[in-house]
Amino acid sequence: MDKNKTSIKKEIEEQKSSVKTINFSTQIEKIKIQRWKKWKYVRIVVLSLRMIRTIGS
Repeated sequence: MDKNKTSIKKEIEEQKSSVKTINFSTQIEKIKIQRWKKWKYVRIVVLSLRMIRTIGS
């Protein structure tokens, strides 16, 4: 009886940890996407500033 309980607890813990790793990896993906979007936005701003400078001069 006790052995069964501990094995079930172990299984639950393992499932929890696997869910945590999945959440962690999805968070990393979200961060990567956010960084990429930010970088893309910065690039657009820089390019538009350059265009304004070349037109102005």
